[in-house]
Amino acid sequence: MMTRKLLTTGALALAIAMPALANDIYKYVDEDGTVHYVDRPTGVESEERVAFVARSRTANSSSTDNSGPDWRERRESRQEAQRAAEEEASQQAEREKLCQESRDRLQQYNQARRLYRTDEQGERVYLDEEQIQEARQKVADLIEEHCNG
Repeated sequence: MMTRKLLTTGALALAIAMPALANDIYKYVDEDGTVHYVDRPTGVESEERVAFVARSRTANSSSTDNSGPDWRERRESRQEAQRAAEEEASQQAEREKLCQESRDRLQQYNQARRLYRTDEQGERVYLDEEQIQEARQKVADLIEEHCNG
């Protein structure tokens, strides 16, 4: 009686877990540049299959352990895809931060009556019109680099 209950519970747990084990992982980038990972193909042009989750073995399979080289390769592939996604997300967050900082600085430059820099003695040295235009152009270049790149 106890064995039957244990087998039934195990079979139920396996049946619930099977759909989760049978999914490929796809990566695509939307119009805003955001990277998405999904378990079904979406038809987006930039979509690529980056990893797959180990599928259950068939009844004809002679080996039932997951310690073979294929399993290791799949695991390493998943880990590499996850690391790449995390790195890409980190880089995107840094670009967004630099973009916003540059836009804020340009807005300050455009709204300020006078711009200055601080010299070695801590005193203000006001910029002439040519220096102001150079400073604005440098910030515009940073915006181009970080916001549109």
